[in-house]
Amino acid sequence: MATPTPGSTGPTSQRYDEIFDPATARADSDLGVVADTFWQLPGALRSDHPFSFAAAGPEARQILADPLPLPPHRPESPVGRVHELDGQVLLLGVGHNADTTIHLAELMAGAPYRAPRYCTILRDGQAVRVDYGENDHCCSRFDLVDSWLRERGLQSEARVGHGHARLARSRDIVEVVVAALEDNILLFLHPRGECEDCDEARASIAS
Repeated sequence: MATPTPGSTGPTSQRYDEIFDPATARADSDLGVVADTFWQLPGALRSDHPFSFAAAGPEARQILADPLPLPPHRPESPVGRVHELDGQVLLLGVGHNADTTIHLAELMAGAPYRAPRYCTILRDGQAVRVDYGENDHCCSRFDLVDSWLRERGLQSEARVGHGHARLARSRDIVEVVVAALEDNILLFLHPRGECEDCDEARASIAS
């Protein structure tokens, strides 16, 4: 099992200005209690970069083995390794708008947009700012993936506690998303003028 656990010792807004400490940094609050609890469990491992994942089980070290991935969800990342290992994606109480596997699919499909981002790492004992481009936007149109998977019988759904759960193979998610993006590579971006985050992504294509 693996879950994203990026975080900081202070407010989320300061995360990218801090040097990430996997031993103390709480998972970002918007990731929920599961992520913040999981990395602290006995036997769980956690990657040591700002885009950290925690993992447990026989494949944990392989999932977390890559150095700082830029952009964060490229094939050489925890998300990419779960895909490589034919793992499954479990969404608890959230929809595909929170599914980081879709960012992997965007990169594999050749999505051209890159929003400017940065993180801070420790290099030779000094804090160093690293600038990079991330295939990021509002992600609300990721919810389209729900119907694509349902229509193909590729997603299981049930209630877990008070939340709705979705379960699908990472490879199935990537396959249906890549196929959709081959027809329209900007499918997940809102029309110009409707969303500030998507407008930023569109602007990066022309710059």
